[in-house]
Amino acid sequence: MNDLVYISRNFTEFGGFAPAEIVDFQKRGILCESDFVRVHGSEAWLPLTDWLTSAVTDTPAPKAAKPKAPAKKKTAKTTAKKAAA
Repeated sequence: MNDLVYISRNFTEFGGFAPAEIVDFQKRGILCESDFVRVHGSEAWLPLTDWLTSAVTDTPAPKAAKPKAPAKKKTAKTTAKKAAA
């Protein structure tokens, strides 16, 4: 996998993680602003905030869910028929 990402905190390297995992870690509050990130195969470490900015703009927007038809209303007649059966 060439799209692995590594995290550095206090000169200790962790990873490789999928880019989506890094974004999830940030959302969950696991990462610090002082963390650095590098992409597999690169020697350059980027500040986490810089990497997140570029990762978010490079990620395609999720597709919208297909609209669902509204549920059919039950009438007194259909409810009475089911009760009688």
